[in-house]
Amino acid sequence: MEAVWELEGGKLTRYAGGYTHYRQEKRKRAERQMAAYKRQQEEILRQEELIKRFKNKPRKAAFARSRKKMLERMERIEKPEFEERGMRPAEIVPAVLGSKWVLEAEHLKIGYDRPLLELSLRVRRGQKIGIIGDNGVGKSTFLKTAAGFVPPLKGELAIGNQVTIGYFDQQSAEVESDKTVLEHFHDLFPSMSEKEVRSTLGGYLFGGREAAKTVSSLSGGEKSRLLLAELLESRPNFLILDEPTNHMDIQAKEVLEEFFKAYRGTLLVVSHDRYFVDQVAESLLIFEGGAAMYYPSATGITWSGGRGRPPGSRCLSE
Repeated sequence: MEAVWELEGGKLTRYAGGYTHYRQEKRKRAERQMAAYKRQQEEILRQEELIKRFKNKPRKAAFARSRKKMLERMERIEKPEFEERGMRPAEIVPAVLGSKWVLEAEHLKIGYDRPLLELSLRVRRGQKIGIIGDNGVGKSTFLKTAAGFVPPLKGELAIGNQVTIGYFDQQSAEVESDKTVLEHFHDLFPSMSEKEVRSTLGGYLFGGREAAKTVSSLSGGEKSRLLLAELLESRPNFLILDEPTNHMDIQAKEVLEEFFKAYRGTLLVVSHDRYFVDQVAESLLIFEGGAAMYYPSATGITWSGGRGRPPGSRCLSE
């Protein structure tokens, strides 16, 4: 039977079913634990008030002592961390709307010394497209071409009017600085108050001591998370992301999933993490065998070229 085992807080917990069921069940357990925690905290407060009220009254001193012993023996319910990090961010609306058609390609050939792929497509404002495929088939090259870092080998590529691009890859996340995360982020967004900066960084798991770390001391996954926070806060209308969740733990991925869901701009994202793609993308580009297939839904696709096209798909390389 399929199951997920989670090691957290020195305890190993088994969840029956796949990862999606694990997340749902974990949230339910956290909600039940939070409800029990709040009830117990209310009871503790009530008992403490009784103790404070009666401890100095001779006729009630024994009662107050018994209440105090009861509290000391009480097995405390821990506040669940999962509930705290399950917060939903507000909508992230681009600073500029941009044109209806964000990207248009006609017989676009991409590659370096030789063509890796040819495709024709139009990306509409607000679309969120996941790109999957084996290594070396042209996924990253397509993103670099769309972002303007690599010229097309042949064909036409046009970016719409007033389209502002936010680009991410692992190389762009290799930032070095002796500034703290808080200082670094505040320098980028000086119009924000320190309280606003702390609140924003906290949403991306850079709260408290994490915000006091120097940027150079961060791990690769933490630097990526910081750069993605910067991109989203700058509010471009077209995000182009190449493996944004590499080297990240589950908690960080879950947080970023929620932010990308809240983003109201256009998104092109390459990832080998199919669960992540299913969560943030609404449609798919599948690169395989020198061809690109478009599928209007990002979920439930297990297709691999050589078995025929998935129902409803459309070849963009013909």
